[in-house]
Amino acid sequence: MTVVISARIDEGLAREIDEYGKEFGVDRSTAIKMILSRGIKDWKTQKALKLYAEGKITLWKAAEMCDVSLREMIKKAAERGIPYQYSLSDLLEDIEAADSQ
Repeated sequence: MTVVISARIDEGLAREIDEYGKEFGVDRSTAIKMILSRGIKDWKTQKALKLYAEGKITLWKAAEMCDVSLREMIKKAAERGIPYQYSLSDLLEDIEAADSQ
């Protein structure tokens, strides 16, 4: 199911969206969808890494929230200089999660 969403944007932003679309060989509507998808993915990643850095979730849970592999989430955390936090309870939780897949 799709939903129609409309928004008023200034001409400069519309030109940038069109330029983005040209770079990828897509129309304006597809370009907007691509930009929104990337923005949402980036937002989810920032949120998950913030929760991980605060010790509120495990790295495994952060990866799950972002729908990426644990290895990819470890890389993202390292790129942002977030120290690796891993306790015995984290290990047990990860083993349980791996067993359930």
